[in-house]
Amino acid sequence: MLLTLPKNARIVGLSDVPETIITGKEEEGIKVLMPPEATWVSYVQTYPSAIEGEQGRDWLKFLWFLLPIVFVPVVLALVLRRGREKKKLDQMDKKILKELSLGGLYLKELTQKIGRSKTTAWRRCRTLERAGLLKVIKRPDGNFIKLTSSGQALAKRLEESSA
Repeated sequence: MLLTLPKNARIVGLSDVPETIITGKEEEGIKVLMPPEATWVSYVQTYPSAIEGEQGRDWLKFLWFLLPIVFVPVVLALVLRRGREKKKLDQMDKKILKELSLGGLYLKELTQKIGRSKTTAWRRCRTLERAGLLKVIKRPDGNFIKLTSSGQALAKRLEESSA
């Protein structure tokens, strides 16, 4: 026997195991194919209440709560990152660019020419490399450092302004 339950119906009890349950669009309701000896099917009709309507918007409240928690750190990180990129070159950076403008140098040679430790020179070179002004080439006999085209242009401008 094929039973068609009204829309918004939820089955809460069956006298026997149905042969087939057909669910389609919500407007059509549920169709249950029961064996001939089945005696009853129990269901309740559900209607959305005002309370359920409010609960449906809980995710929206959660989103408004979560949005600033995610958005503020991302914006802050971008602002801080942009501030770091606009950092002016200090005397040490200018000295490194001047020494490298004559040609590439190994890190060991550069440290001797600028009069700083290897660690300090390496950190400065990494910063200038991130800024796109020089290139560090790893070789078996040490790190070879040379200016990029933008680094050469900047070194030339610095030389002209100091002359």
